[in-house]
Amino acid sequence: MPVGLILCAGLGSRLKPLTNKMPKCMITVGNKPVLERIADHLNKHGIWRIVVNLHAFPEVVMKHFGQRFLYIYEPVPMGELATVSLVRGWFPKEKIVVANGDTLIFGPNPEEKRHCGRTYYWPDGVIDRKIGHDFIDIGSPAGLAEARKKYDP
Repeated sequence: MPVGLILCAGLGSRLKPLTNKMPKCMITVGNKPVLERIADHLNKHGIWRIVVNLHAFPEVVMKHFGQRFLYIYEPVPMGELATVSLVRGWFPKEKIVVANGDTLIFGPNPEEKRHCGRTYYWPDGVIDRKIGHDFIDIGSPAGLAEARKKYDP
């Protein structure tokens, strides 16, 4: 059974002032925090064990989601590979599906050649970065506006 890891340790610098009091994964799109949309997407694909790494305003995420996730607090962001290595230690025989905490992924798009923010780390060490999916990166004002246009009523 795969384990999900949602990377949410970014500072959200490009989205200030929205991120002055909360991490960017908690910005709402369509009345839901982005993190909830990403977790729901993983759940839809059978991934129920989810780890979230946090840096800025971790209490905001933990208060909102409670025990839905396992949390890693990073006083200094470690980077994706170090975080994956830590999670690998907890789940050594499991595939780890990593999703960026600021990227909303949609259905397949065979024309799309860019990395969509989802990476599979296999127990044997193989790394598979997914391409061929529609996605919106909400980490910039333009991306957030695009996501809100798609989801907000």
